[in-house]
Amino acid sequence: MMAARVRRVAILMLLTACSTTGAPGCGYSLAGRGSFLPDYIKTIGVPLFANNTPVFEIERRITERVRSELIGRGKYTVLPGQTGVDGLLTGEISSITLIPAAFTVLEAF
Repeated sequence: MMAARVRRVAILMLLTACSTTGAPGCGYSLAGRGSFLPDYIKTIGVPLFANNTPVFEIERRITERVRSELIGRGKYTVLPGQTGVDGLLTGEISSITLIPAAFTVLEAF
């Protein structure tokens, strides 16, 4: 029963993180500042996400951003491991689309 609840919470957190990181633009943040987690979750484990893309070390960058967002909320202790935690957030990066944000046009003289 408790494992199913923790699993549902982890899935909700992953879906929130994936939906915000997939949006174009620079920067990253989770939508809203409220807590949607149960009160008993005080420590969250966020191990390194899996990278199934050819982009080098993107899993490290995204995992660090998710961890810092959770830490920035100030309500949770975030650990990089899977043991000794109340909730677990795992992730897998399956694809990335790189879109330029700006172009510089150089004129030849």
